[in-house]
Amino acid sequence: MHPWWGMDAVDAAVDFAGTGEMGQGEWWAADVKDHASATLLGRNFRWDPRATAQRRFLVLPEHRFGQHRYVDDLVSEMEGRVAGVEVVSENRFVDQVLARCREHRR
Repeated sequence: MHPWWGMDAVDAAVDFAGTGEMGQGEWWAADVKDHASATLLGRNFRWDPRATAQRRFLVLPEHRFGQHRYVDDLVSEMEGRVAGVEVVSENRFVDQVLARCREHRR
């Protein structure tokens, strides 16, 4: 795991194959955001093009997933502008990373 990869291009990057270079091997990258307005976050969110990970995540705190329509509104605002970014909760992201680590060790 690489925190603040690329001078904070993303908040965390995971190099499953240990290649040391994003874009080579299997990399996942996460940009972590917490904004009161899903609409403003969705309109202003940009993925840093330097982060060429195979899986890209916009990670939100758990309490945002509990807010009525927050994720739906966020995804709607991002639609057509930000492609290939999965919106997940922090717990879901950690669970997916750990599951992939277990698979990779087999």
